[in-house]
Formats: sequence, structure tokens, C-alpha cells
Amino acid sequence: MTCGAVQMSWNGTKNGTKNEAHGKAQTERFKGNLTQLHYNTGRKIDAMKKKKILLTPELAKKCLANNYHKNRNIRPSVVNSYAIDIADGRWNEDISEIDNAMAFTKEGLLINGQHRCAAVIAADKAIYVWAYYDVPIELYDFFDGGAVRTAADVAGVPNARAVSALAKIVYAVKYGTVPLASALQGLATNSKNSAKVTRQRVLSTIKDENDLLQKYVNLAGNAGAYLGKKRNNLAIAFFLIDYVGRGDALDEFVEECAKLSPTSQPIIACRSYVSKCLANKNFKADRKWMVSCILATYEAFRDGREIMSFNKLSKVFTKYDKYVAETKTGHTDNRKAMAFI
Repeated sequence: MTCGAVQMSWNGTKNGTKNEAHGKAQTERFKGNLTQLHYNTGRKIDAMKKKKILLTPELAKKCLANNYHKNRNIRPSVVNSYAIDIADGRWNEDISEIDNAMAFTKEGLLINGQHRCAAVIAADKAIYVWAYYDVPIELYDFFDGGAVRTAADVAGVPNARAVSALAKIVYAVKYGTVPLASALQGLATNSKNSAKVTRQRVLSTIKDENDLLQKYVNLAGNAGAYLGKKRNNLAIAFFLIDYVGRGDALDEFVEECAKLSPTSQPIIACRSYVSKCLANKNFKADRKWMVSCILATYEAFRDGREIMSFNKLSKVFTKYDKYVAETKTGHTDNRKAMAFI
């Protein structure tokens, strides 16, 4: 299922219940709602029970109706990402046996797993999960204390951070009905409620397109020392130039960028502009801005014209949005077609 066809959204409350006064009522209500879940009265950790359950949308709603009042607000972006992985069939049903299982107190309160419940509802699809029962409420304060592993952390490839950043763009352009600005944020559709490209989709793209990703990351490494300092932004720009725009002058552009003293006016102007902006502590240099600078510089380099100002960078996005649309519909003019589609 392509990302463009899946638009999950979580429209539930931000938290199952935030009113602490409802805590006792939750406990009593839960006993009637979840008759299939059994609890002990003991509070010792060794009295906890763990089992694999089928988390259906109906059961998920009942769990959220008894959400622990101290749970953090539900984050729609997390729910939507989980929901798309569930719809894609990328949800690993056994990982929670050893990492981050759902958890219920002996009174039946849900103290871990609210985002999974919301995602099952959003995807309208059941999944198997592991859950602990009879969990002492005192353990709640120790949840989620570890460092979260990003796609770059688990990818296991050279230049993992840059490759991971580029993989989001490759996936979004490959599958999404997506404006370029949204792709740079890791969005796969232009829907208001669209999820970001999930970690599982990033890892899948890295596995399938590693050679392509490494190619542009390595090109960025050659040019990065003298044209902006973030390799991932350069890799994204080079990919868009070569596979979406007109990349016939890319090799010469990278070679000129790598020079300590380039002779190309657009590259000289870009270096000066970027250095000046980055030296300003009040200037916010985001990915869209940096990629726009590279795209605009390349366009001028390719056309053999000078750049007098970088004040109208938004125009380059309009141009590349058109390139993306043409590429996906097969109207690529003389540009290179996206080989991986």
C-alpha cells in the first residue's frame, strides 16, 4: 500500500482521561469493560503476568476509556506513524515481548501503550501485542527513561545519519503525492493529517536503495566542506537535481564546489551568502532554506549565469515541485527518469 493511498488520522481526545477525580470510577468501570483480561491482587513485581493478546479496535477503545490520568497527552504524529506501519503490515508483533510491552495495573488502568491503542483505532486493524498485567502503579515513574533509537541508529550502513535523512526524501518522492517542501519535512502526502515517513519505511528504503543513497551522500561529502556544512542537506539537493531536475552538469558542479578557491560566480556567491547567514545568531537555518540555496546555485551554474541575490529562493521550490509532478506522470522532458520507480 503506497503512502499516498493511506491517510491515517487520530481524532480522539489527547488523553483517555485527564481528570484525576475520575480515577476511582475508571477502576470500577474497567472491571466490566474488559472481562477477557484477568488481574491478580498482588503488588509484587514477580506477581505480574505477561501474555500476548490480540489488540482489536474495540478492545483499544476500552483500554483508552481507562487510560491512567497521569499518562502524557496522546501525540497525533506518533499515532499516525504507528497506524501507517500497521496498515503497511510493517508492525512487528513480537518486539514488545522484550521492549516496551503494554502495561495494566491490577485495577485495570492502562499505564503504557496508549499510542498503540490509538493507532489500532486509526488504522481500523487488529495487531498482536505483548502486555503485562498486575503492574504496580509505582513503576509508572520509571517508564520511557531510555534513549530512543532513530532510523540512523539502527540502519547499520556507512554515513547513517545522512543516508537516513535522504531516505525520507527518496521515499516521499517515490510514493507520495507531495510538495517538495513537505518531502523535506519527511511527509509522504500533502494531507493535513498525513503521517511522517515512518522509521520502518526509512529502513526499508535504506535496504532497497542503499547504493543510490550512498552515491549522493558521497557526492555531498566531496562538496560539503566548502558549500554548507551539513552533508544530509547537500545529499538531498544533489538527489533532487539528478533524479528530479536536470542533472547533466552535476558532476562539474560538485567538482567546482569541492575547490578551495572556485571560479564559478554562483558558487562563490552561495558560499558568501551561507557563511553570512550562519554567522547571524538570530538566523534560523532550516533544511528547506539550505536545500533551496544549493538548488538555486546549481541552476545558475548550469545555465552559465550569475546570482545577484538569494532573496527569492521560494521560486526554486515552485520549479522543483513541477519537476516532481512531471516525473511521476512520465512527462520528464529531457530529464532523467527516476530509475527506482
